[in-house]
Amino acid sequence: MACGEVPRLRQQGPLLPLKAFRYFFRSDIEELRRDFQTTGFIEDEVIRQNRFTTSKAKLPIYCRFGTPEPDLFAFAAAGDELYQPVVDDGSDVEERPPTPPDQADDDQPRGIDAELSQLWRQFVSDLTSKSPNPRGGEIRPSYMKLTPNERYSSSEAPYKSLHVYEIWTDVWYKNAPEEDWEVCFNNLFPPVGFVSSTRRQGYKPSPYYQDWMVILEQNHDNAPLVERIRDEFRKRIFAWEWMPKAESDKMWTTSAKKDGKRAFTRWPAKEGRDAAPVILLKKNAVPIFVCPEDEGSTGDI
Repeated sequence: MACGEVPRLRQQGPLLPLKAFRYFFRSDIEELRRDFQTTGFIEDEVIRQNRFTTSKAKLPIYCRFGTPEPDLFAFAAAGDELYQPVVDDGSDVEERPPTPPDQADDDQPRGIDAELSQLWRQFVSDLTSKSPNPRGGEIRPSYMKLTPNERYSSSEAPYKSLHVYEIWTDVWYKNAPEEDWEVCFNNLFPPVGFVSSTRRQGYKPSPYYQDWMVILEQNHDNAPLVERIRDEFRKRIFAWEWMPKAESDKMWTTSAKKDGKRAFTRWPAKEGRDAAPVILLKKNAVPIFVCPEDEGSTGDI
């Protein structure tokens, strides 16, 4: 080694071209990272708490082909940016081969607005996709009537609709104040300093939640920015007509509180307390249980 030269360490970004990386690992870099990510998670043996069994079904990364989707947020205009690790790209090393033009942007980080817009769309896709199914295997249809494509999309339309009959076969519901919504929001998007268990049902397999844990970890010294981001996410969720009753140990719950002031109502009405997804409606929302064309027919609502 000549005088003045130092070893170079690369913190992130592939040394292999992306095509070669996919060939050898049969996976994209992001998919591989998610499989082994530990940032923001602690094993249950460490925290020594019993949790419900977590669904380990891996969710797809949200991606829409064709025309790029617009940014949903405007943090960059205010001068905000997410922390990005400093990386020595070795640009001053003469023998380093030039980056092919078709790979020039592969290692470039997205701006804050694009990154948060992708995270939000991934969140909506993950939340809908994680809607629970009845026990009993494939012989029983899903509680949620949406098709797989509708579930994997980032459409917020189902959450802005009160036409319960179009969305659910069975559901527990109640009108809830914003305080109850806030509890659920904090479970979906915890603040800086939060550390998650790997056994939180529905959270760990969700790409959005893994990305959010990384943002909390990398921006722990910039809590005001994280809170502004959470404020924007909160506004979007609170514009919905309903949301799942997200609990600290599970994204969706199917067990409703028994009779009392805070009791839930089941639709369709049934004896007993059979399992069904539990949702919160806005305080003054009026759900619609019957298709207008069927209003004249008899039925149990």
